[in-house]
Amino acid sequence: MKICTLKDIDKPLTITLGSFDGIHLGHIDLIDHLKRKADETGSKSAIITFKPHPREVVNPDYDIRYITTWSEKIELLERTGIDFLIVQEFNREIMKTDPTVFIRDYILANVEVKHFVSGFNHHFGKDRKGGFLDLEKLGKEFSFNVSSVPPRMLNNKPISSTIIRQSVLSWDGNVDSYLGRFFFIDGVVVHGKKRGRTINFPTINLLPENPKKMRPEVGVYFTAVKLDGVFYFSMTNIGYNPTFEEGKKTIESYILNYNDYCYDKKLRLYFILRLRDEIKFDGIESLTDQLIIDKNRAINLTKGINFEDPRFI
Repeated sequence: MKICTLKDIDKPLTITLGSFDGIHLGHIDLIDHLKRKADETGSKSAIITFKPHPREVVNPDYDIRYITTWSEKIELLERTGIDFLIVQEFNREIMKTDPTVFIRDYILANVEVKHFVSGFNHHFGKDRKGGFLDLEKLGKEFSFNVSSVPPRMLNNKPISSTIIRQSVLSWDGNVDSYLGRFFFIDGVVVHGKKRGRTINFPTINLLPENPKKMRPEVGVYFTAVKLDGVFYFSMTNIGYNPTFEEGKKTIESYILNYNDYCYDKKLRLYFILRLRDEIKFDGIESLTDQLIIDKNRAINLTKGINFEDPRFI
């Protein structure tokens, strides 16, 4: 996959357009369709995406949280086998551009389009007023075909980035079914309070590489980490350490069967299953007792999953 701008390509394309936050199963269906159409038309497959995310420009005060960061998006799209990822800067000029003018002057003026693939609910241009019918009209004028991909359904609902954001925040148990993989956070191991080692539960503190990355609901999770290229099971607390009344939200993981030094190392943390709510205990002893229960449950859960599972990316 080559990352480029519209002005860098001199080959006919089959294209689609969108933010592609999450690279979920609905996106994968669309991308598979895109690649088939590219093969049929003898063209190259290309995704046009925006940077920054349009919401950051349309509403700068909006506290956006990403399912996938920019680097994660690139990694996941590379796995799909598309030919080009075309990055279009999103600014206030584009935000105010009429949908037809945007397609004509920004895309068609720069590349030859053989086929345009649209998602089932995709809209573009000023006030998101552009849609499939606009693409069909432009297709007749500029000699390209247009097709739309139906939604991937789960629990009678179309999979979408919006639904996945809600699913991650509430952790309703459907996240990996929407994504086709385990939700993960990339980050760096940083120093914490080091209390865990005093009760035989040494934890690592994860600082996400991007502060705008989504985090699951506060609670305790059965997780896994990828560290130095090796997978380990773990249990993770997202929360405020109420027993110690700290008030600062942290991500702390106890890694099973791991005792090495790992500060400042990069780590990928996978969320598999929610174990329980975060609890304020009346002391260290009751906290330790619960951690032992959590650990035993996590060990039992490892018997039902292995790292050959394709949901570990």
